[in-house]
Amino acid sequence: MVDDAYLAAMSVEQYAEQWRHGIARPGSTVLLGLRDGGLHGWAAFGACRDPDVAADVGELWALYVAPEHWSSGAGRALWTQARAQLAAHYRSVRLWVLAGNARALRFYTAVGFVVEMDSVQSFELGGQTLQEIRCVMGLRA
Repeated sequence: MVDDAYLAAMSVEQYAEQWRHGIARPGSTVLLGLRDGGLHGWAAFGACRDPDVAADVGELWALYVAPEHWSSGAGRALWTQARAQLAAHYRSVRLWVLAGNARALRFYTAVGFVVEMDSVQSFELGGQTLQEIRCVMGLRA
C-alpha cells in the first residue's frame, strides 16, 4: 500500500533511527515473535498518541508478521501478549490501520476490535496520500 519507491529509498540507518526513537519512548514496549531461531513478527505498543485522549487509553502502534508466517497464529500470539500487558495499564486500546488493508482489518475485528468508520484521516508519506482508520477495544469491564 506504501509506494515501493519510498520503501526502497529508506536506508538501514533511517530505519534503525526510527526504531531507536520508538523504543526509547517512555512506556513503550516491543514484543518479538520468535520461532525456530527466527523472527516472525513484532508488536509495539504503549500510551495512546491521539491528542486529547485520557491517560488510561493505550495504543497498539504496530503489529507486523512476515508474510510467510501469515495465518500461522503468530499475529494472534503477539496480540494476546500485547493485550495482556496493555490491560495491566489501560482500560481500552486503540490502533490506526491503513483503510485499504482488508487483511489487517479482518484480523483486528476477529480479535475484538471495532472499526470507527467516522475516524478516517489522511496523511502524506513519501509524496503519497494515504488514509487510515481507527479501531478500538475495551480491555476492562
